Amino acid sequence: MELAGFKSTPPIKMNTLLISENYPFATSWDKRKPNKTKWAKEVKNIFSSSFSGKNISLYIHLPFCEALCTYCCFEPIISKNHAVENRYIEYLIKEWRMYLNLFQEKPTIKQLHIGGGTPTFFSLENIEKMLLEIKSTSFITSNAELSFEMHINHTNKEHLALFRKYGFNTIVMGLQDFDPHVQEILKRRQKIEDVLELTKQARFMGYETLCVDLLYGLPHQTRSSIIDTIYKIRQIKPERINWTEYIHMPEVNAAQLSFQNLLPFPSEKEIFYTLGKEMIIESGYTEIGNNHFVLKNSKVYNEYKIGHLHYNYIGFNFSNTKLCIGIGARAATDTFTMLSRNCMKTEDYYYSIDNNEFPIEKTHYFTKERLLLRKHLLNLMCKGKTKIANQNDAKLFNKNILQTIEKMEDEKWLDLKTNEIKIRKKGIKNISKLYSILLQSFEENKTLSENTTLKLV
Repeated sequence: MELAGFKSTPPIKMNTLLISENYPFATSWDKRKPNKTKWAKEVKNIFSSSFSGKNISLYIHLPFCEALCTYCCFEPIISKNHAVENRYIEYLIKEWRMYLNLFQEKPTIKQLHIGGGTPTFFSLENIEKMLLEIKSTSFITSNAELSFEMHINHTNKEHLALFRKYGFNTIVMGLQDFDPHVQEILKRRQKIEDVLELTKQARFMGYETLCVDLLYGLPHQTRSSIIDTIYKIRQIKPERINWTEYIHMPEVNAAQLSFQNLLPFPSEKEIFYTLGKEMIIESGYTEIGNNHFVLKNSKVYNEYKIGHLHYNYIGFNFSNTKLCIGIGARAATDTFTMLSRNCMKTEDYYYSIDNNEFPIEKTHYFTKERLLLRKHLLNLMCKGKTKIANQNDAKLFNKNILQTIEKMEDEKWLDLKTNEIKIRKKGIKNISKLYSILLQSFEENKTLSENTTLKLV
């Protein structure tokens, strides 16, 4: 449903910028060439501040895949030549050491995620070389969330054992759909028997959390295929499920042109979403926002219930770190006050590091107004509420923005009380649209002075 008086908000698109369109708090990248000295100073200041407490989340991007899945819009590097591994790992370690030199002391890692691409494209030896470097140069907390993305067809028992050896406790699986016709057109063939065998081994080794990514709105997808897929997911019983809309972007992945006429109509896609959501909830899950569902009584569910969840571009987590460092080509870094993205091309990435420069090619600095808005949006997303606690908050939520919120209250998205805004069930489902509308309203009603001092808590 569209709120009266506001433009229709398009779906949040996942793309290679990682944090430009899809990340709820970002905006377009700055057009100017990055000032790397200014950027490095900001990263170091945030790391050393009480705001960060020398705690970080770390994202490692391994961009290689042997084949391209047709639904993918992350533009992985396709290669069957595994000789590319050695150089990439070498430069990944060099970049990490540049951060260590910048910090001048060991960071404490509270969250580590390895994504791609296909992380297990890399040999066991190269993965261990990378993990050993990280482990030996940092403190990793005993309750850290350590996760990696697992491609069923490129992961074996040895991979599971290696990651577990280094403390990994969470696995993310992109299963999408189990229907053979859907899998065939996606070029992602995965048998439920193989998934069950690997997840059984993972549970036996001590992995605590399984996360499953599912897509609706796929070519050849039907109501019966969704029902069958959710029944199979019940056998796996993951702690977390992401039930996400497929975004059609043939301008990024030309292979999608081949099935353009096989996509469901928008009305049918909405039925798919509702059907999948209801089945997931009936299976014992709770929706926490952004199409994320968590199993009741799981660790993430318990953190959600007491308001301890945090959100960064890796996803929902309980690390509560404001500084998220990304290493590797295309990786993103988020200081909370600023965003940056590394070089997209590996050769540019290598060139920057050879010149002893951080390989960033895009940055975005938040204005004081956007920074304050970001804090309130995070509160709504992770705690379910936010307070209008001081004069700066009151200026941000001026009359026009409050009128926007009142319209959302009429639609049962938000609940507006004296000095407090709460998100309602319907708002959780529409959280991306909620952000888009609030950002649109905010852009039309900037209120804070650039001289305003904000306290980040």
